[in-house]
Amino acid sequence: MRLSDRHVQILVALAQGDTNATIGRRLGIALGTVKFHIKGLYADLNAHCAPQAVAFGYELGILKIGKTQGIAYHEPPALWNLD
Repeated sequence: MRLSDRHVQILVALAQGDTNATIGRRLGIALGTVKFHIKGLYADLNAHCAPQAVAFGYELGILKIGKTQGIAYHEPPALWNLD
């Protein structure tokens, strides 16, 4: 399973501490859609909560700490395929 671009956006927002409502506003999607994507993200990462998903994001190299912009993400090809 490969994380979708939307799931990465959600993961980054969760790592930044954004609420579901804030994520929806930033991404221009409804709150229900945010919750749908969060559930999918948790399933992809086999996580049970936001802190666990964020921790897995760092462990897998999807999330990293940016030097000037705070939390960022990158795409290490070997780590994106989670199968």
